Amino acid sequence: DVISCIGKALLKSDQVSCQDKQLILDEHNSLREKISFGEIQGMPSAANMRELTWDDELADMAQNWATKCAEIRDPFRHIRGFYVEQNMLKTISSTQFNDLPDWRQTIYNWFNEVQYKGGISHYNQIFWANSYLIGCGFTYYFDAGHGYVKNYVCNYAPGDNVDGHLPYEQGQPACSNYKMTSSSRFRGLCSAGTNNYLGTRC
Repeated sequence: DVISCIGKALLKSDQVSCQDKQLILDEHNSLREKISFGEIQGMPSAANMRELTWDDELADMAQNWATKCAEIRDPFRHIRGFYVEQNMLKTISSTQFNDLPDWRQTIYNWFNEVQYKGGISHYNQIFWANSYLIGCGFTYYFDAGHGYVKNYVCNYAPGDNVDGHLPYEQGQPACSNYKMTSSSRFRGLCSAGTNNYLGTRC
């Protein structure tokens, strides 16, 4: 079953910790800032890249989907009128070494899709300029057919990821042109200044 934990032993399924929320946000936003300043080889600078902040509803959706041990993306992804994009990653080990998530490596695995041209949704979603909300979930389970699985899910909103299109407006950072201000944390990113960075639970 592609959407089921039947036959699998769920070993860990907790909400993402405040420490990991900070790491997830900082890693994403640092990469987005590098794009804004044209510091990623082969990618033009971005004029309208928004700062991501944590959204608890997106995180709850991601955690719920991660807990289903799904092999496919959640087909029902809308919140508050937004379409939601989703990144997923599973890592598998034959031995049970630890149950801790490695969010930094997961994000860089998604980012490293930059080496492939066209149709790369994981990479594009990290740099979709209009997204400003993120929430993630994690589970760790044993699957007799595969081994010990770490299952990562991140949701982004608003999402409108179109394969083959640049996910942002090209140019030097120009937040005021888009009725936003520069982020106080990441000077290459734009902020509407309306959201708690770590959500409401930290």
